[in-house]
Amino acid sequence: MNENSKRSGKGWVIGISVVLGATILFSLGAVFFAVNRTEDLVSPRYYAEGIAYNNKMERAGRGAVVADSIHLQFIKPAKTIVLFAPTTLIGAEGTIMLYRPSWARSDRVLPLAVDSTGKQFISTETLPPGKWIVKLEYSLGDSAYYNEQLLVTE
Repeated sequence: MNENSKRSGKGWVIGISVVLGATILFSLGAVFFAVNRTEDLVSPRYYAEGIAYNNKMERAGRGAVVADSIHLQFIKPAKTIVLFAPTTLIGAEGTIMLYRPSWARSDRVLPLAVDSTGKQFISTETLPPGKWIVKLEYSLGDSAYYNEQLLVTE
């Protein structure tokens, strides 16, 4: 036998050993990474958050009853959003949140202040154009309500 045939006979042993060693090291590294990663699927305050979520769903259910009588309209020339509400909302306490899904820094929270005609005017001078979710939270007497509507401004 010549020198080359002796060497080529051991090359596959070394190759398999390297691949097997790399596989074992990768597997051990993946196990180590997975064991040391702490991703809690349940919040430490899950009970309080569950109650808050149920309360929000109850408010949304009550708000769905009056949702048909609440409308939003964007008036482009005046750069204004008009909230049309039933006159029962006159004097209601609450907030209007203009939520921008694509840019959190542009979100706005305004007080609910429906005038005697059942309207509230909201200036959009400082708001960037685009998709907005208008979240209306208010209370009448002892009952709390929640409505959500989509609005696109230009």
